[in-house]
Amino acid sequence: MTDYLYIDTDAALEAACRRWQGKTVLAVDTEFVRVRTFYPQLGLIQVADDQGAALIDPLSLGSLQAFAELLANPAITKLIHSCSEDLEVLHRACGVLPAGLFDTQIAASYAGLGLNLGYARLVQELLGIEVAKDASRTDWLKRPLDAEQLNYAAADVTHLLALYPSLLQRLQATPHFARFAADCAALLDTSRFDLEPDKAYRKVKQAFRLKPQQLAVLKVLAAWREEEAVKRDLVRRFLISDEALIALAQYQPRNLPAMQTIGELSPQEMRKHGIQLLALVEMGKQAPESEWPAAIIRPNEIPGMKAALTEAKAVAESYAKEIGLAPELVASNRLLEGYLLCRIGLKSKPPSQWLGWRGEALESRLAEVVAAQIRATSAPERCAD
Repeated sequence: MTDYLYIDTDAALEAACRRWQGKTVLAVDTEFVRVRTFYPQLGLIQVADDQGAALIDPLSLGSLQAFAELLANPAITKLIHSCSEDLEVLHRACGVLPAGLFDTQIAASYAGLGLNLGYARLVQELLGIEVAKDASRTDWLKRPLDAEQLNYAAADVTHLLALYPSLLQRLQATPHFARFAADCAALLDTSRFDLEPDKAYRKVKQAFRLKPQQLAVLKVLAAWREEEAVKRDLVRRFLISDEALIALAQYQPRNLPAMQTIGELSPQEMRKHGIQLLALVEMGKQAPESEWPAAIIRPNEIPGMKAALTEAKAVAESYAKEIGLAPELVASNRLLEGYLLCRIGLKSKPPSQWLGWRGEALESRLAEVVAAQIRATSAPERCAD
């Protein structure tokens, strides 16, 4: 059983945050639900310092301002394990991201403990403690939460704080701390939370099958779905499926009877959105040819790309061996592919991970690979992304 303070009033949160503002290290975690909603629904925030754990109940509070100010304090290191989803939740709930971020999963990778270690595995590795998983599927929006659920939540941050000294010592014994810190800092770029309805069509499954004129229709449909999903806080597919969007862009029905022949469009989707979808299809059809999106070219269809990726991977692996890191940590296949697509004009910018020590180290090493790929790519088309 883990001892914890349960915080469910604004006064209690403000008092706790005043105490935490004097600390140098805090462990932070969140519990949330994301089943049908566009945005994650925050159910609980866990914090631990050297005096114990606290569970913040955001459903009972009027404001998280005091906690937001705590997150923004760069003098306090915030330990979060595999923080990507937690950052989205915190940014949504508090309007800020945690300055002084220390992602313990990334740290474990740089410390040589293994790539993408789960929390339970890391706790077992460094503390010899087996973490219970019985409450991992809890509905964190339900109240009241039972003792087992609350103990599970508190243990997440208690163990995280306990393993920090050992993990930090291992990381500092490597030459990779600056690279680790750069990766953590890159996670605080809030641009990744920006919504881009005009580019949503590129994320629709099977969009590559469509011709430019059909993509013009899909672009209008997907932008509408994106904006509606945000407005209603609803998962995109619960509004209208990818399959239905593709079919509408392909067949471009002129009226409701024609739309009813589209098997991918459910009766419920027809009933709720039929008139609106017809208007959107017509709007897309009216786009002048000069505004049609370029055809979506898949990497495996680009001449020479497979060979270029193989060579780029070999270059990255050589550099990884040189500096003593796992190749996957230096450059994933997806990162290398994104960089090459940028260099031949099929992406407007390289992946964000490239804009740091990876790009600085690999750019010159990949010069010959890039030059060969440019030669192999005949008349490359620019794809908006």
